[in-house]
This record gives sequence, C-alpha cells and structure tokens, in this order.
Amino acid sequence: LPPASLCQGVGNASRFGIYHYGKTLVGTSDDSYLTNIGLALTSGALTGMIACPFFVLKTQVQVQTSVAELATGHQHAHSGTIVGATRHILATEGIRGLYRGVDAFTMRCLALVGAQMPSYDAAKHVLGTRFGLGGTYLHLASSFLAAGAACVCMQPFDLVSARLMNQPAGEKRLYCSPMDCFTKTLRAEGPAGLYKGVLANYMRMGPQYVLTFVFFERLKPLYKKYVQGESQ
Repeated sequence: LPPASLCQGVGNASRFGIYHYGKTLVGTSDDSYLTNIGLALTSGALTGMIACPFFVLKTQVQVQTSVAELATGHQHAHSGTIVGATRHILATEGIRGLYRGVDAFTMRCLALVGAQMPSYDAAKHVLGTRFGLGGTYLHLASSFLAAGAACVCMQPFDLVSARLMNQPAGEKRLYCSPMDCFTKTLRAEGPAGLYKGVLANYMRMGPQYVLTFVFFERLKPLYKKYVQGESQ
C-alpha cells in the first residue's frame, strides 16, 4: 500500500498540476480540444520522468512474495519496504535502476494523461451543455468516461512498462526495449495479450478517477477563494 499510495500521489499531483497550470497559462477552456490534448501530452511526458522511480518501486514490491506457489514474474530480493527497496536498487543497479523502463513508462503516461484529462474536460462540456447535467452527477459521469478512455489507450503501454520494470537485470533480461517487449508479446500472446488485465485496470481506475475528479472539483473553488483571492 505505501509504494502504491506514494506512486499515485506523485503521479496525480504532477499530471493535474502541470495540465491545469498549462490551461491557466494558455487560457484554454474545456471545449478547446486540440489545445487541451497538446497540454495533456506535455503533462504526460513530464509526469513520466517525475513518477518513474516511484512506479518502479511499486511494481517490484507488489510483485514480490515469499510464497513460492504465488510467485509471478521475476522476484526481487527487496526487504518489502520503500526504503529497503530503494537502497537495494541503488546498491545493485545505481540510479539507472530507478529509471528502468522509463521510455515505456513515459509512453504509458503520454497515453494515460493524453486520454484522461482532455476526455474529462470534453465529456464535462458535452454532458453539461447538451444534456443539462450539473454538479456531482456531471463530475461522476465525466470521470467514468475519462477512466474508460484512459484505460483503453494506456493498457498496452502499462503492460509493457510493468514487464520491463520487473524483469531481471543484466544478461538475464527478457526484453531489450519497449518495442522488443511489444513484439514478443504479440508473437507469444497475440493482440489480446497487450490488453491482459484491462478489466481489472478499469475496476481500479474507475473508482480512483471518480474520487480524484470529484474532490478536485470541490477543492477548485476553495483554492480560487483562499489562495488566488477570487470572490465566489
């Protein structure tokens, strides 16, 4: 739980902060679709660089188990804590170990944020103007649609980045690059292999995005009032 919470905290703060700061800087609205997509892709690329070490830690610690029958994938000899895992990676692989699979992870973030943020804004605009939804119902519906779009676009990159991050180091590596992982997965498992676990991912992302966006919409007026000094 601690590695996952840290990873989500850093990732969410980065993509929301960069994307919405960019919208404020450029002066776009929810229906500025192409501009918002460009801002989201920029946010995704920067988020990938910022959050990669935390995703590596989360992936390796979550996969690790002491029960042989439950072992899946390569098992790293971490102590099970964030500090212990970080020390072990730095001692055995150096700082590069924390950025293992950063190329695939950045592509994952590009797909995730590039689909999630603009689709939420677009859904909120369309559902609000054409269907008359408002308030919490509007945010709930928009966030579920954004979760679906993000999950479909992100899933292949999510699978590839997870496999690259969890593979053994050195000569025992299974994949030499994201493209190599894509190719081997397609050959061994077919196109469906790239969407392995997509339903479980949506079951995770749906509730997460609902809570994230609903709280975000509730906090925005408070931020404008008490931080920016705007009147309601």
